[in-house]
Amino acid sequence: MSAGLSAEQIKLRRRKKGIRLCLLVSESNSCRSAYRFLKAFLMPSLDELHLVTAVTSERGRATALARQREVLEAEVMDCARYHVAVKEEDYTLFESLGRYITATIRPHIIFMASTNLCTSNAQGKNGPVSSRIVVPAARGGTGPGGSSSAGQQMLRRTPTMSRNGAPATSSGPSLAPITTSTTSPTVNLGTLGSSCLALRLLPELRCAPVLLAKYNSKGPWLAATAASAATAAPLTPAITSTLFPQSRPASAVVSRSSSMRPSASGGGSVSSGGGSVLSSSSSLSSSSMGWPMRVMIDLQPNSRHVLEWLFEHFTPGHDHLFLTVSQAFDGQHNVKPSAQRLLTAFGVQAAVNSFEADKSVLAGPVNKSLPQAVMESEPDVLVLQTPRCRGVPSNIVELLYTAKTSFLIWPPDYTPAA
Repeated sequence: MSAGLSAEQIKLRRRKKGIRLCLLVSESNSCRSAYRFLKAFLMPSLDELHLVTAVTSERGRATALARQREVLEAEVMDCARYHVAVKEEDYTLFESLGRYITATIRPHIIFMASTNLCTSNAQGKNGPVSSRIVVPAARGGTGPGGSSSAGQQMLRRTPTMSRNGAPATSSGPSLAPITTSTTSPTVNLGTLGSSCLALRLLPELRCAPVLLAKYNSKGPWLAATAASAATAAPLTPAITSTLFPQSRPASAVVSRSSSMRPSASGGGSVSSGGGSVLSSSSSLSSSSMGWPMRVMIDLQPNSRHVLEWLFEHFTPGHDHLFLTVSQAFDGQHNVKPSAQRLLTAFGVQAAVNSFEADKSVLAGPVNKSLPQAVMESEPDVLVLQTPRCRGVPSNIVELLYTAKTSFLIWPPDYTPAA
């Protein structure tokens, strides 16, 4: 692999055709995390970038389009398309957005942010998250935006609370409803960034994998890109500004490989046995590629096509895989033969595609074992294959809250187009 190749040129060698990437844009500043992930996947010379905002009426269209243009950098504007999904009469806002994305955009991957998926102790009006059996898809007249006469939520910024009740210092904002109003058609620009509504939106986005970016991720990649963006603040656009500023610095064309894959000089290397990050003065690979991305996937018998997708979109010899199998032990605390076969088969598949992979067997279900595995290995993305069901199962909801990482949520029965 040539040291002079940019990150995009390296990806061009593996992915020969363009894809459609969809970014859900809200008023929340947490969009910057989803946008950073998007840029790591985007190849402007081949791909189409579609920005989508959901609004309750046509009156919100102009404001939504202005926010979308505010998010972008100059270097990606040529491949960008702008969309506003207006709530349909017989559908909720969530359903309308899902229908629009499925029928009009037909994306290969969707990026969205969540601001409140931060703690296992999260409490809401319905009690602890772990007590919820299912988060169903919204139905007509039942969810925010489900009725044109229903009150609409306005949002404010509130500090994230730590376990002892004190405000926690964090790198992103938290949103909370404070009042209702029927005058603003664009309030849902913000509500799509809050966790409870993000969970209600996920069942409507089953046409493609969804990368749900969490700002409290402990993975080193997102922290490194945030630091890189902060260093380049005078040159970056209004994605780092507050809501709808009156003025913002001019956008500047910056190198994609340097901004989204920060230099790994003096960075970390990955131990192939334990999955921990070790300090090292040597770079993992070409400095033009920057910081590697760490991807964990909890394997299922039908994970082969998911791994093939990962091999196509990540960089061998640079990005790092963690293969896990949950509930891998029997009643006598022995590793199940089926779990060992999964690790062996998919480990071989990774090796054939030149990917280094750590392999682990985990005790207990995903909502109990994966948060601990995430804490130890600190992946940047955790890949989850969701089961067939209406809504989001309670164990997945608990995992989304407790695991401090971003998620790539793979919809049931989804197979990438050839």
